[in-house]
Amino acid sequence: MWFNWYYFSGQIVYKKLKERPNEYIARGLVRTEESKQKIGAADDVFIGDIRDTESLVPAIQGIDALIILTSGVPLMKPGFDPTQGKRPEFYFEDGAYPEQVLLDSV
Repeated sequence: MWFNWYYFSGQIVYKKLKERPNEYIARGLVRTEESKQKIGAADDVFIGDIRDTESLVPAIQGIDALIILTSGVPLMKPGFDPTQGKRPEFYFEDGAYPEQVLLDSV
């Protein structure tokens, strides 16, 4: 089974910051409504895409610091057959390589 470790890392950091409300005002940014629901659907969790700067404005307006735990999300190449005992192969869509998502969008 493949896990999106970036999602889990972000979830952990968000929850740890929320445990210290006297020190931090935490906000979260997720890509989908489904992801927002998974971490509690709080009003301080925003939906956006780091490649779309306008979608980030509500999440980052007025902040003092930013912790980035994101990357590109690989897609599985078509034709993978788990019964063959081989590992799946992955690829990134054009413009969605980790370096592009992380560096070009910030």
